Amino acid sequence: MKFKFISLCLFIGVLAILTSCGDKGEEQAPGNAADLEGYQAHLNEVFSESDHLLSVYSTALDGLYTGEVSEEQFSTLLRKEVISQSNELVSLVESYNASPTIFELNQQLATFANNQHQLFLDSIDMANEERMNKTTLRDNLIKIKDEQASFINAWKVL
Repeated sequence: MKFKFISLCLFIGVLAILTSCGDKGEEQAPGNAADLEGYQAHLNEVFSESDHLLSVYSTALDGLYTGEVSEEQFSTLLRKEVISQSNELVSLVESYNASPTIFELNQQLATFANNQHQLFLDSIDMANEERMNKTTLRDNLIKIKDEQASFINAWKVL
């Protein structure tokens, strides 16, 4: 339920940004194109790392389903290979010096990065408490991927 609410807020926020940006043609400030190009490079880096982390997570989760990975191995893998990189990704997004043109968009990206990081933390917590619910984890992974796709599609519209 929490992820649905956050996803809905993210989607509404992106839509609000997109409708406020509109097509202003000649009225755009000269720096806006440079801001958008710089932000595109930032997004490429963020989503490249995000895709990598989600791939590692998804593979480990698949291993839980197939029995190739135990809950303890799953937790260890996330602690050793995902959490620190995810934390660095959150820091990268939150420390980005966004211009006013893209400030709100970057706030939405920070929400996405934090939601993804929380998925990883919740997964470790479940494994440590021996209360794994693979279906919940898979559903939450799909929600994170949907958030990512919505953000990318909204960016393409700009």
